[in-house]
Amino acid sequence: LVWMAGDPPVTMGGVAPARGACPLRTLVDALALVHADGVEADHVAAAATVMAAQKRRALVVWLTDVADTAGVPDVIEQAMRMSPAHVVIFGVMRQPEIAALAAASPGSPSEMFRVMAAQEPLGRRSSLLHGLRQRGGLVLEVSPAELSSGLVGRYLEVKERGLL
Repeated sequence: LVWMAGDPPVTMGGVAPARGACPLRTLVDALALVHADGVEADHVAAAATVMAAQKRRALVVWLTDVADTAGVPDVIEQAMRMSPAHVVIFGVMRQPEIAALAAASPGSPSEMFRVMAAQEPLGRRSSLLHGLRQRGGLVLEVSPAELSSGLVGRYLEVKERGLL
């Protein structure tokens, strides 16, 4: 079952559960229609929709980014809200450009401020993901190129541990 949150008001689209190779094609076709948008997704509505639609324990893969907010982002709260009923893999993309900038040795005061500006959100992100792991969340933090193999590996881990 796949649900994608869209522009406000929230629009949900789904791919019904099925077995075999055909559902993969349906999923790929549905994901091809997804487009980037500059608005925050409604994570509360997305979680509520999945919880209402999927009564049996399921694997939920939540691909998103951790918002840079003062508190715990809605996406983390909603992922943890779903975790007693479902296995939730919280997938976030690494940002190699920002990590490289944060690791750089500044050569001037202006470069020092750029390095510090890169380090702050990475530190916050690391802290939020650590907290999610501490609360029992399954986190997959990978580069875009590693996403497919990372998800397959996590799925096999979930099956091996008998979580589904």
